[in-house]
Amino acid sequence: MSGGPYDMMEIAVRYGSPPTFVRYSAIEDAEPIRKEWDEFIEKETGDIFLTYDWCRVWWRHYGNRREPLIYIFRDGGDICGILPMFRERIRLGPVSATVVKLMCSDSSPVTVPFPVRRESLKSVVPMFLEELRKVVQWDLLYLGAICGRYPAYEDLLEAIRGYHGEKLTVDARQLDQQTYFRLQEGWERQVETMSESQRNKARKVCKEILKRGMKLESRIADRENLAAHFDRFVSIHQAHWRGKGMPGHFAEWPSAYEYHREMASTQLSLGRLRLMEILLDGKCLGYEYIYHAGDTYLSFLGARIGIDPGQKIDYKIISFREKVRRGVSEGVRWVDSMRGIYEYKRTLGGVPFPIRAVFVSRDTFLPRAKVAVFRRSAWALDVWYSKIWRRRIAPRLGLKPGEFLDLWVRSHMLAK
Repeated sequence: MSGGPYDMMEIAVRYGSPPTFVRYSAIEDAEPIRKEWDEFIEKETGDIFLTYDWCRVWWRHYGNRREPLIYIFRDGGDICGILPMFRERIRLGPVSATVVKLMCSDSSPVTVPFPVRRESLKSVVPMFLEELRKVVQWDLLYLGAICGRYPAYEDLLEAIRGYHGEKLTVDARQLDQQTYFRLQEGWERQVETMSESQRNKARKVCKEILKRGMKLESRIADRENLAAHFDRFVSIHQAHWRGKGMPGHFAEWPSAYEYHREMASTQLSLGRLRLMEILLDGKCLGYEYIYHAGDTYLSFLGARIGIDPGQKIDYKIISFREKVRRGVSEGVRWVDSMRGIYEYKRTLGGVPFPIRAVFVSRDTFLPRAKVAVFRRSAWALDVWYSKIWRRRIAPRLGLKPGEFLDLWVRSHMLAK
């Protein structure tokens, strides 16, 4: 169905008073508001994963067999919420379900905010749920993985539970944790946030570099050399993980190389990419693959060649020092080091935050039973495929785990 000047399907609804919303049936149809979209996301969330071009590139690689449902909410003419959603049908054994998710919430291990202005949640969320009830066929609504720094999680739950259009089951849970670093005014102040042992180690490493008269520096890839640096970064990253007997990000996640190569190029043109080469005396020791949004560095992946242990120089410390130095110079206050809790991040001063998700379904017998069987089937697939087959059986058979199974990628976050 099409309509309007941009060959799109759009539904504009006014519930007596603001806010209002428009629904786009293709992400390209929202291109005329691209600048406004990005300004809202960066200002309200300090994130990058739901900006217009991130969603556009993600959709181009992972939107197959999925239907976009893109909602722009306005209050008094200004955007107060952006929900780039999609709908897909997933079959798991004996049951299939129609699931509505946020874009970018699978096929890559990122976390996202819920991009609605906090004071607008109580008006926008019921409006969105009413739209789903009247217009969109669905069985399960998945909102996640919601990033640890998102400040309005309880307000979001209250807004969902306050909806009276139909009776809903709301399952809110913690999925994992992610680590954030709060950047200080300079390196010495940053060192003070570390554990005592890591603080002493960091100072020894810096003294060792100074004593040897070595030069620690970093270079940021630009338009002319991005392709070469990106390929070298991927090569170093993959070699490091192969050496540990593991596939590495670019061999596990579907189309990861093509997706990130296009994303890096796109975001570089928008001034957001920080592909940082770490050098010691002119020798490349590794890379940090970072995006800059608002006051945050999103530290996506790292790659390191390794340092001779006899040099008494720890790559994790010197790469973190360069990240801090550059971040402070750009007014960055937070480094999001993504999913997972690692001891070295904790000792470097990282603080864990919970990653959460909300699962919403209809609270009547048949829909509730269907979703329960579906989510239990997702759990069974996750346990068998990820925890038993890939981690235990395949290695014992001498099989190298390759790219993740597409069905697992689409369904594992829905497990119960």
